Amino acid sequence: MLCYVIVMSDYTPQIKKSAKSISRRRVLIGAGTVLGAGALCAGGYVTYGLSQRFARDEMAVIPDHRVSPHAAPRMVVARGVDPARNVHAAVERMGGMKRFINRNDVVLVKPNIGWLRTPAHAANTHPETVAQ
Repeated sequence: MLCYVIVMSDYTPQIKKSAKSISRRRVLIGAGTVLGAGALCAGGYVTYGLSQRFARDEMAVIPDHRVSPHAAPRMVVARGVDPARNVHAAVERMGGMKRFINRNDVVLVKPNIGWLRTPAHAANTHPETVAQ
């Protein structure tokens, strides 16, 4: 902020600057300070939000999903012409779906469907295996 004082001596007006003038350097330093403080606050806010969302409580219990190795076979082969029936037969021989998931578990089925191939090429998951 500029402030000018008019001093009258010998009836000759003289103008003196009483405050420091604002230079480009001072504006850039001030803007950088404000932006840096804002970035620091935003980073703290994001970090706090992530820690609240993804941090585990100390008393939280992580369920044990290990399967007993002697309860059922480790690998099963199902052969046939119907893909859906083959999948059902293989899961049943492994001990059924209840062996792997509980009633209230949330399950995501992600079939391999990334290739531009037909089911006859056997490069993707057959659509009938995930239809049911």
